[in-house]
Amino acid sequence: MLRKLLNSVVIVLVFASISFAQTGSLTGTITDASSGDVLPGSNVLIVELSRGAPTNADGVYEVRNIPVGTYTVRASFLGYSVNEQQVEISSGENTLDIQLQPDTFGLDEIVVTGVISGTPKKKLAFTVSSVSSEELEKVPASNVAGALQGKMAGVKVINNTGAPGGAASIRLRGSTAIGGGSGGDQDPLIIVDGVILEGTLADIPTQSIKNIEVLKGASAASLYGSRAANGVIQIFTNRGS
Repeated sequence: MLRKLLNSVVIVLVFASISFAQTGSLTGTITDASSGDVLPGSNVLIVELSRGAPTNADGVYEVRNIPVGTYTVRASFLGYSVNEQQVEISSGENTLDIQLQPDTFGLDEIVVTGVISGTPKKKLAFTVSSVSSEELEKVPASNVAGALQGKMAGVKVINNTGAPGGAASIRLRGSTAIGGGSGGDQDPLIIVDGVILEGTLADIPTQSIKNIEVLKGASAASLYGSRAANGVIQIFTNRGS
């Protein structure tokens, strides 16, 4: 009985040692093929096993307990072309150093979208009204608010109290004091030549204006964010064009 028990223990130990011997590890360094610099944070993946590891601060990676066999090793890093190669894993430690080529024109990891030309008004999800320089010249005004008064629907101009340097207030159709703008105010967002104006309309000379576009309603926030919840007044000057 004791002999059978010993034989069973020996067989288990033999199978365990054989099983342990049939696995290996893969280690190596990921570097830039052009400069030779190490690439910390690179990703190494054994495709067939869906297992991998990142490189450390020295550009070194290590994947352990890999069954003996042939695998596809994929290395990748932002701004570099993906490197794939076959490697045969044997029991013990296996080494594979990988060099990645800079991918100057590849944008697989980052996609930037945008438009190259203007969008027709009928395709816009919000209302856009405009006043040209010719219309402004027909009825001259001393300030931008006065130039907008009576020239487009849905724009209400509230004159100031007459204080020096004071500017008129403008209300666009759809603005509301509940949650509108900052602190509940109803002022629209003012943009001059693509830059958000931190001052008032009184700071802009009317003779330099080329045209004015007004985006009414909270839908203008889809372009300019929550600050445009009360609409947008976009001013283009001759200098800016």
